[in-house]
Amino acid sequence: MLPDAHNTKRNNESLQSVERTIQHARCTLTYTHATLLLEEGIEREVVQKRLGHASRASSYFLLKQDERAIEDYNQAIKIDLNDGYAYYWRGQAHSQLGNSAQSAKDLAKAEELEYEPD
Repeated sequence: MLPDAHNTKRNNESLQSVERTIQHARCTLTYTHATLLLEEGIEREVVQKRLGHASRASSYFLLKQDERAIEDYNQAIKIDLNDGYAYYWRGQAHSQLGNSAQSAKDLAKAEELEYEPD
């Protein structure tokens, strides 16, 4: 028995609907995956930037270039307001410059953030 034209048309429409649903699901998964990868990349970039500023600041600190160290610690803190390391070492740099009030403020913030130097 041959299928009638009406059933064939209905089957084709159903198949097309299923194909559109599958395509939509693939696109949704692709965009979701891409979004997650981008978010991860942005987070990684932010962490790398913060670490870059903090590392360079530490080098400046060791070279006794305290003003430059403070500038980089400021950038690290701007990226992450909870960076106890940057607060602590910025406080040390301020101390070396004789800025005791700012030093005390930064050291207190580092302590509040539970940062302890090794």
